Amino acid sequence: MSKWTTRLFFLFLCTAGVVCGQSAAPTSLMERIGDTGFVRVNAESFKTLDAKQRELAYWLTQASIAIDPIIYGQFSRTAAITMN
Repeated sequence: MSKWTTRLFFLFLCTAGVVCGQSAAPTSLMERIGDTGFVRVNAESFKTLDAKQRELAYWLTQASIAIDPIIYGQFSRTAAITMN
């Protein structure tokens, strides 16, 4: 299907749900910008963690975000050239 057909079909499904009084099924897709989609991740087990475990999860998340550009730089073909 072309992008136009897909969008039209999706619009039809959303409209049909509203007209028939049905709500759309829950989805994790929050927004789409161009070809990039942003999703929500629900971690139900996070609620069961104590304060110390939640803090650890927070700091591990921050560390993974911080290391991301470093990893790309180290594994790049031009890393040795750009770092010198």
